[in-house]
Formats: sequence, structure tokens, C-alpha cells
Amino acid sequence: MLNKYPDQTKSRRAIAAVGAAFIALGIFLVVYDALGKGGVSVLVGGIFELIVFFTDQKGFERAERILSWFHGLS
Repeated sequence: MLNKYPDQTKSRRAIAAVGAAFIALGIFLVVYDALGKGGVSVLVGGIFELIVFFTDQKGFERAERILSWFHGLS
């Protein structure tokens, strides 16, 4: 699925890796007694994974624009 659109392969892989990292962090936090923060982290990671695996080319470009707006805040 990550190679379905060749021009987006690198960015889809990067966002999938970030999503997996958020999920792993969330699971770690839930196990070590931080249920609220862990749940939010798992939710954010799941949203990233849904974006990567279930959007078409236009939807992914739209999601990239939204995520780049958050990058401009820092």
C-alpha cells in the first residue's frame, strides 16, 4: 500500500513511521500507568496510520498540507 502512489512513497513511509512511534509510545505509557496520555498517543498514531493506508492520492496531499501547517507553528 505504501508504494501504490510512487511519488508519495517516501512521505507515506515517514508518516507511517511517525504513527507507529506514537502507537508504541502510547502502549508504553498505558502499561506504565499513564492511561490518558497513552490513549491520546495511540489515537494520534492510529490517525496517522489511517491517513497513510486508507487515503487516495488527493486525500493524502490534503492531509500533508494540514500536517505542514502544524510544522509552521514551531
